[in-house]
Amino acid sequence: MRQAEFEAIAAAAMDELPAKLLNALENVVVTVEDVPNADDLAEAGLEPDEEVYGLYVGIPLTQRTTGYTMVVPDRITLYKVPLERDFRESEELRAQIRRTVLHEIGHAYGMDERALEDRGFD
Repeated sequence: MRQAEFEAIAAAAMDELPAKLLNALENVVVTVEDVPNADDLAEAGLEPDEEVYGLYVGIPLTQRTTGYTMVVPDRITLYKVPLERDFRESEELRAQIRRTVLHEIGHAYGMDERALEDRGFD
C-alpha cells in the first residue's frame, strides 16, 4: 500500500476518535514510519527486535509543569509495515490503527501499560 493511502486510512481512523479526547492533547503530532528505529525502541524501554504498531515519545500530560514551554512536540508514531502485514483488510487496518492511536494517546495522558490493559487497550 502506498504511503498516501495508508495515511488516508489513519486519518479516517483518527476522525472516529472523540473530539474531546483529541482536543485535550497539546503539542502532540501523529506520524507514520515504516518500522521503529532502535533509538525510539530504547527510549520506550523496549528491546531492539520488539514488534510494535505504534509508540508515544514525549512528556505525558500528567508530568508537564509550568516549565513545559518551547519544547518539540510529543510524537505518536504509527508503524506501517507491521500494521499492513498483520491487518490486510482495509476495515481491519483502520480499526487497529484507531486502537493503536487510542493506546498511544493513553500514554500521552500518563497511563502505563497496566492501566491501558485494564481499560482494554493492550
